[in-house]
Amino acid sequence: MQRVTVLKKIISIVLCIVMLFVPLSVFAIPLSSGDDALRDEFLSGSNSILNYSYFVPTLSEGEKYPLVVWLHGVASGNYDGNELDSYEFCKWASDEYQARFVNAGGAFLLCPRCPGGWDATTTDILMDCIAAFISEFSSNIDTTRIYISGFSVGAVMVLRMVNDYPSFFAGAVPISAITQNSSHIKNMKNTAVWFFANEKDTFIGANASSTRSSYNTLKGIIFDKSALRFTYVSNAVTPSGGSIIMQHNMWRSFTNDMFMDDTSQYAYSTTLDGYGNTVSFTYPNGVINWLSSQARTDEARATEKTSLWSRIVAFFNMIFSRISGLFS
Repeated sequence: MQRVTVLKKIISIVLCIVMLFVPLSVFAIPLSSGDDALRDEFLSGSNSILNYSYFVPTLSEGEKYPLVVWLHGVASGNYDGNELDSYEFCKWASDEYQARFVNAGGAFLLCPRCPGGWDATTTDILMDCIAAFISEFSSNIDTTRIYISGFSVGAVMVLRMVNDYPSFFAGAVPISAITQNSSHIKNMKNTAVWFFANEKDTFIGANASSTRSSYNTLKGIIFDKSALRFTYVSNAVTPSGGSIIMQHNMWRSFTNDMFMDDTSQYAYSTTLDGYGNTVSFTYPNGVINWLSSQARTDEARATEKTSLWSRIVAFFNMIFSRISGLFS
């Protein structure tokens, strides 16, 4: 009996030691649990102006984790939680996807919601939201690895954010951006960028040709060509190979980490790096692996914030824009 008690104590001590170095998952659940279950792992928050959904990775004492900001497309912020319901980004909260973040073993996920849609008046407001979230988890967020990604109008907002805060984000992923501003592109030369576009996408001129022009512009000026990528497809499909009616919806390639259900590379796709060379993917090293490998070394970006006055001006500009839209 005494031997059994001693053995139990030894086992308990060993388990405690293991838990110190290999933290058990608290928040993340298997991908097989389904999108609904994964969405339930997200919490809700607000910075008084923007509501948002967010996910906290399994935290280890003394460790810091990257932050990925996801920006929804037009009309996808009309109700609380819509920023998750409209896409499959919740998969990034699964055990499998969280484990793909290099040098971290997980990441914070932040999904702000803008009911009226992103535009030039909301950049400071969004930045304030991101800064407030970082401040809330300041002891656990790696401020040298803040990433921003978005689809359609959200992709345009990605370009605007990097343009307005060129020393803040370590990586940016604009997907099917409906407009491309050359001045925005030129200010992205210090940031790792991965463009996504579809040859068949004719929605407001957001086909691959316009994104290719942005890629070519950045290819000529970006400091680190290995930190630039451009994925274009000839046909957007679901991860199972099913057809997609609206070819503008390229977000599936990103949110599924550039892999099909059978772990092969996303179908009908070609990815180029900053040298113009073709990039191939070996499961499970896709977008997450590339994104989480990017880091900023300049400390200025970690403390870059807008002034209180500029945030107030931006807020009232947004209100004026929304009211004007009601009468246009």
